[in-house]
Amino acid sequence: MTSRTHRRSRILQIISTEMIPNQHTLQAHLAREGIATTQATLSRDLRELGILKSREGYITAERAASVRSLNEPALERSLERGVGHVDIAAAVVVLRTEPGYADAVASEIDRAREAEVVGTIAGDDTIFVAVRHAEHARMIADRYRRLARHVAGGGGRS
Repeated sequence: MTSRTHRRSRILQIISTEMIPNQHTLQAHLAREGIATTQATLSRDLRELGILKSREGYITAERAASVRSLNEPALERSLERGVGHVDIAAAVVVLRTEPGYADAVASEIDRAREAEVVGTIAGDDTIFVAVRHAEHARMIADRYRRLARHVAGGGGRS
C-alpha cells in the first residue's frame, strides 16, 4: 500500500470512528500514528475523499448521505439548512451561513457543477460563489434564495 493510499485509508477510518472537529486535530492524530502530512496535502485528501465538514466536525460522504432524506437534492438541502443571507457583488454571489457550515454548503455548490458557477471560496460562515458573468449573478442569487426558503433577503444588487 502506498503512503498516500495508507494515509487516505487512515483518514477515512479516523473520521468514521472519531469526532474530528478540524484539520489540525486530524493532522495531530495522523502524526501520532507516524503519518506526517502537510496542511495542503491534508486539504487535498479531504476534498478528493469527499469528506464534508459539518457543525460537529468532519464526516464521510457516506455518513452524510445516510442522514439525508432520499428525495431532497443535496444542494437544496444545504442551502435550506445553512444559508441565512444571499447577496451579489458584481460577478460574485455572497452567501452567509451559520458558523461552521460554509464549507459543507460550498462543497455541495461545487458538486452541483452549475454551468454559470466558476467556483466557490468558503470561510467559516461566508461563501463567495464566482459566476461566469455579472448577469448570471442575479439568476444564481435568486435561485439560491428560492432554495434556501428562509433566507432573509439580501438586497440583490449587482
